Amino acid sequence: DSDDIINTGGKRDRINEKSDGADDNDDGYDNGDESFDEEDDYDNCDAYWLLYSQFRAYQKDPSSVSPYARYLMQQEQFYLPTLWTPAGKELLIDILGEDLPPVDSVSAGVIDELTDTCNIAAMAKSPDRALREDDFDQDLFLHAYMIVTCRGDEEILVPIYDMMNHRNGHHYNTHMDMEYGKVFTITANQDIARGQQIYNSYNHCNRCGNRANTFGTAEIFRSYGFVEHYPRRIIVEDTDYLYDEDTSDDTIDDEDLENGKVMDQEDGDEDTDEPEEEGGDISDDYDGDDDGDGDGDGDGDDDNNIAIFLFEDEYNDDEENLPHIQYRFKFDVDRNPITDQLEVTFLSPLNQGSIDFMKDELQSLQQHAGMKTSEEQHRRGVPQMEWDNAWALHDAYVDAFALALEHAKGEQLSDIILLLDDDWDSVDWEDEGEDYYRRYQEYLEKSQQD
Repeated sequence: DSDDIINTGGKRDRINEKSDGADDNDDGYDNGDESFDEEDDYDNCDAYWLLYSQFRAYQKDPSSVSPYARYLMQQEQFYLPTLWTPAGKELLIDILGEDLPPVDSVSAGVIDELTDTCNIAAMAKSPDRALREDDFDQDLFLHAYMIVTCRGDEEILVPIYDMMNHRNGHHYNTHMDMEYGKVFTITANQDIARGQQIYNSYNHCNRCGNRANTFGTAEIFRSYGFVEHYPRRIIVEDTDYLYDEDTSDDTIDDEDLENGKVMDQEDGDEDTDEPEEEGGDISDDYDGDDDGDGDGDGDGDDDNNIAIFLFEDEYNDDEENLPHIQYRFKFDVDRNPITDQLEVTFLSPLNQGSIDFMKDELQSLQQHAGMKTSEEQHRRGVPQMEWDNAWALHDAYVDAFALALEHAKGEQLSDIILLLDDDWDSVDWEDEGEDYYRRYQEYLEKSQQD
């Protein structure tokens, strides 16, 4: 029943408790206050090393570690995309292209940085021979890293809880309460029938904070190694401008407005000009709280606005220095509980650039679908798990973009989304949209008058 406790555990039921020392443990690793702190390059290095030491003990004598450690040791290895084989990563990039998440983060190297950082820190602090550099098993350490990352809550691993699968919407039927060093409790948030699966949520949980706004299906895939069941959330934006420091030729001015570069498309105007060059890192220029009231809106009022308009004077002293962003969109795909048909709910305003981007990407994705053959897999030498998961994400994008383009036919288009800062995906347009549109319209009118 709702509010019934499903799983609860004290400190001894967990693999690791960062905030509470465990100096008397018998795993050979000192996990007390002197081990690591939050300023380490990887906050969870202590958890990785603690689990790694238990895995090494398991290799010597399986009976010397807890049943939970033995269970974790036997889980599948390297299913995180960042740990895939080069062939698997190359396949993912080839079939998704370079502009869809999480390709940029999956292709980045994590192994050397992670092992070097955690290795250096642990070598100086642990007396355990299993952790010494001359006895280091990189694959085993990466397995421990992946287990903590994918199955833990932050750095804490909790038996039973870590077996709960992720799913959002009405399927998400639990909530979690935790007090570090004392108790960890999972409670039903609705009635759960006999035989019904118990679900957690990795981005919409009661302790997930802003993750629901910034963590979608692609981010779940990147961080946990699977494509989530419906409902799915697609979050995509044009990020090319973030990596070009030259903004001298990339400004929005009155001439741009008159030529249609930043016109409001609700009146039927179209983007007629392409920007000469994408560029401009805006992260240092817009801190989001110029008025100092702590709410991030910069206007001194305690309202609910989260994202900031880059053109407003109180946020930016140089309103000529604005980046050209071509597309940004965020939408959910879920099944209608009555018709069982898939439907799209747009969570941010659509602009023509986003529609064009989805059309181009859908065409490219569909063209790459011809590569899904056993002969191609054999030629590339991609392991089965990586092959299946890469194509699962590919197919999720195909379905999502096809549905979104169909539903977009009834949507009004506006470039308002392009003129918000990096918190654009945190705006609740249902509650706050009227205020954002008002301020945007005032900007357009003022720009035309000037």
